[in-house]
Amino acid sequence: MNHIRCACSALVAGTLLLGSGTAGAQSPVPDLDLSVPGADQCEVAPLSRDDLAAVSEDASTVSSPVIPLETPNTEAATPTPFVAPEGTAVSGEAAANVESIAVQYYACQNANDLLRTLALFTDRYLDQIVGQGDIEPEALATIGTPVPARLESEQLAIAVNGMIEIEPGMYGVDIVGLDHATNEEFTDYLIVIDQDGELRIDEVLRLST
Repeated sequence: MNHIRCACSALVAGTLLLGSGTAGAQSPVPDLDLSVPGADQCEVAPLSRDDLAAVSEDASTVSSPVIPLETPNTEAATPTPFVAPEGTAVSGEAAANVESIAVQYYACQNANDLLRTLALFTDRYLDQIVGQGDIEPEALATIGTPVPARLESEQLAIAVNGMIEIEPGMYGVDIVGLDHATNEEFTDYLIVIDQDGELRIDEVLRLST
């Protein structure tokens, strides 16, 4: 289900410049111990087809992200890197809860469970990716049809490389990983917010190395 992670993210080649309060990276993809989130860690209740159909009907007007992330432009005369929002360090239960949502995002992709992956997004972000056609048509056509989990040789391995609280109830999460299907390293930046008492992902930006 690599098309979901990539389709919901800007595919760009950029350098991740971490804002103050973020755990810093010494290289685009630092030498961290990566782990493969298993399908059993994809615990969120799946989005229903009716919910998705309603989103498709209402997606003509999409609000702006809570925290706009500027996509790096490496082809500009003066290449612009990605600069993460600034914030304060997160620890304890709050950090564990935010990390759980981030890990589920990749666990649901390893499980090839599109409806559960989409259920991790805020209403606004779901409107955005559906309204802009960021989900491949063949994925929408077969959504809800059970499919096998990714083969072990094709799964995503990840590690949380930094986490900040941008403002109360809003977090930035720096993820580094390896896509075993392509053997390519990647860096993702996730914005996680509190939506009606539940943490959900409001933006995903992929920063390729």
